[in-house]
Order: sequence, then structure tokens, then C-alpha cells
Amino acid sequence: MLNTFLAIFGIDTDVLIYYPSVLILFILGISYAFNFNSKISTTIKTATLFLCYLLFSAFLYNINRTPFNCYLFSILQTIFPFLFIYLGYYYSDDDVYNKWFLYGCAFCFIVGLIFYFTTPPFYVHYLANLRDVSWYSDMAADENTIMAAFRFSALFGDSYSVSYFSVPALVLSLSSTINHRIKIKKGVVYIFVLASFVSAILCQQRIAIAFALFTPLFYALLSIRKGFGFRLLLIYFALIILIIVALNVISNLDRFVIIKENVVDRFLNLNFKDAMSERTDQYSSFSRQTDWSLFIGLGLGSCGGYARAAGLSGITDGWFVKTFYESGIIGIFLFASVIIPTILRAINKIKLFDVELLIIGFFLAACLGADALSATIPSSIFWYCVGRIWNPRYMGNLRNMSLKNKYNFDGDKQQ
Repeated sequence: MLNTFLAIFGIDTDVLIYYPSVLILFILGISYAFNFNSKISTTIKTATLFLCYLLFSAFLYNINRTPFNCYLFSILQTIFPFLFIYLGYYYSDDDVYNKWFLYGCAFCFIVGLIFYFTTPPFYVHYLANLRDVSWYSDMAADENTIMAAFRFSALFGDSYSVSYFSVPALVLSLSSTINHRIKIKKGVVYIFVLASFVSAILCQQRIAIAFALFTPLFYALLSIRKGFGFRLLLIYFALIILIIVALNVISNLDRFVIIKENVVDRFLNLNFKDAMSERTDQYSSFSRQTDWSLFIGLGLGSCGGYARAAGLSGITDGWFVKTFYESGIIGIFLFASVIIPTILRAINKIKLFDVELLIIGFFLAACLGADALSATIPSSIFWYCVGRIWNPRYMGNLRNMSLKNKYNFDGDKQQ
């Protein structure tokens, strides 16, 4: 996040910050991945087997006629975030990771919203260069024309990243208003809720909008037996009313009119059936152009965005389909062997793993129409949540916390 923020001002920190950080975390993750111990959860062992299968798929590049760079890029894109499953499994202090994730997201959303509404020239220039917009010119810059073509991307450069960050941030912040899992002042948490909710709507991604509307209702239903669901529903409807009123109050400003029209148009065209039919055409086209092995696939990175960038056929809208082509039946089976038991465990203990269940569910839903688990930084929280569900010390901490506040909205101990 720091890397993308500095990039707006033309400061390239890839060599000094981003790549060294990734390398250090990658080494730590690999060391945890191959820490074989009889006490380790069977699901985590299966995850390690899935990791090994993806890594050793490099040998398939001898027959798939794909540039080996596609595999190397996918190590960063897919394997690096996958390693966060071990951080979630071995790390016992939940507050630190989630707190910094939430603070980082809130900073990017709030600053991004300011830039998005005020359209300072340096921000417009950054977005235009990032997208390589050929019709943009420093001599004749029409900020509204440029910004009208782009959905809200905050400091990340694309609306997909906002989608992948905003929903987990909304889940974490809303959860903190009930069980105080993350120790943040109440007023600050409400600001985080508002920033995450607005960002999820403005990014105009179907799945983000759906989960932004569903998440407050989920927590209201989850906590209604304890008497706090009504208060959470009030927060939910207050958010919606606040946004509607704000849009109407400032509707005379040209910039806000453009944003309002884009968002309303997106709501009117939330047709999931059409979205999937478009992606089905891409899948059919790919299958006709590619010879692949049903059982072992073509190898990690051979069918994704990097393959398309190299001039080959590839799938960019649908992680499940892409992974099926890359890893075959074996890879999909291993992935399912990790995720299905994890979801069942989370559902069985939903009052403990509500945060993890929602975040995992969001990413899985996003994978139906996007390459969500190949988003290097955002998808790390998905795998982190998978690891958390199998962390026995973390579950013990949650049980103690649940007994302490019993989903008390005000966070006070019950007498």
C-alpha cells in the first residue's frame, strides 16, 4: 500500500521496499510450509501438498510451449499470497495483522476518495499513465472526461483491488463494532465502516456491491439473539441514508453528477447472468485453442494474464476455470480438499469464525468471474483466514473473548 501511494508521486520503491519485503516473507513462508510435524492439521498438510504440486508444475513447461517467465511471474502472483496460510496457522496474535490491514485499507480508501472526488492533476496523470491512455494529453487534460471513464481505484490503480480490499475491511470493521476483536476506538471504527462501505460501492464491482449490502445484514442476524442486531441494522440503514442524502446535497457539482450517474447505472445493470455468459465465451474460446491434459493441466501461470500478455491464449476472468486448466483435476481436487473442510469448520463454529467465513466466501464468489486469488497482495488475507480457522491457539483466544463480551455491542462485560 505504501508502494502504491508513493508511486502516485512518481517515487518508485519496488527495489528498496516491495521486492525485498516479498523476498523476506516468501522465505519465511516456505520455511513454515515445510515444517513437518505430526501435530499439524491434516488440512494444512494438504495445503502444503497443493503448494508442492503447483511449484513442481514447472516441469510441464517442457511441453506446454509457454514462455517460462509466465511461471516465474505466477510464483509472485499466486504462490506468495498462498504462503499466508502458514502465517495464519502459526501466528497466535490476531490483533496485529488485522489492525494493520484495516488501517492500511482505511488510509488508502480515505485518501483515494479525496483524490477521486477532487481529481487533482497529479492523480489524474497517474491513473492515465497507469492505464496507458493514448488520448490523454498534458496539454489538453479534461479531468472529468478521464475520471468518468474509470471506476474508483483509490491508490491501487484498478477497481478490482478496491473490491478485494474493501469487503474484507468492511467485515473486519463491522465485526469490531460487535465483538471488539480489533482494539480500535469506537468512533474510528465507524469511520472505517463508512470508508469501506463507500469504497465497495464506488468500485462498481458486482460482487463487492453484493457483499457490501449483505455483510451488515449478516452481522445483524448473527447478533440479534443477543439484542444488538437492531443497533447494527440502524448503522446499516444510516450508512445508506447518509450516502443518498450526501449525493443529493452535492448533486449540483459536475464531478459528483458523473460519479452518481456511473454508480446508479451500475446498480441498474447488476446482471450476474450476463456477466457469466460473457466469461463463458472466453472459456469456450480458450478451450478450442489449447491442447491440455485433463488430469495434470498445463502448469502454473500457463493460462493466465501473463500468458495473454505473451500473445498466447489465456483466461483472466475466472480463477477456478484458469486453475482447472493449469493444474487439472489433481490441482482442483487438492484445492477443494483444503477449502471444503475449512468452510464446514467455519460454519460449524460461525460465532467464532464469522470474519474468516465471510472473507473466504467473498473471495470464492469473486473467483467465479475474476482472477481474485491471483491478486498478489489482496488475496493474502484469504489464505491468512484459511490458516486462522485451523489455528488451535487462535480458536482458544476467540472462545475466551466470546465468553468475555458475548457479542456485547458496547464491549462491556456482562454482569
